[in-house]
Amino acid sequence: MNKVVIASVCKSAGKTSAIIGISAALNKKIAYLKPFGERMVYQENRLWDYDTALVREIFGLREDPGDMSLGSEHSKLRYVYDEEGTKQKILQVIAHIRNEREILFIEGGIPHARRTGQVVQ
Repeated sequence: MNKVVIASVCKSAGKTSAIIGISAALNKKIAYLKPFGERMVYQENRLWDYDTALVREIFGLREDPGDMSLGSEHSKLRYVYDEEGTKQKILQVIAHIRNEREILFIEGGIPHARRTGQVVQ
């Protein structure tokens, strides 16, 4: 499975739209992850990222939107998942979908780096 990361240091830069457009043009079986959500929606007594629900709906993915994202509150995530825990959780989700899809899109961003002036490597 090929993996494509779409990222930006700006919020609402069009990352999800780019993924939807590229996916539609490629016409291949896709998988989608947005490990750190930004646009959270409370629906059906659950909290998930709006973009995960949107991509799921458009491409008929079976994964639960809540499983496509680890969460949204970065301060909370810092204490729930350390670097190794985050890596393991993401690899676990990827392993679950690996054989069924041709391309995995991973959406992310680092908006805090822009505000704080941190160098991103």
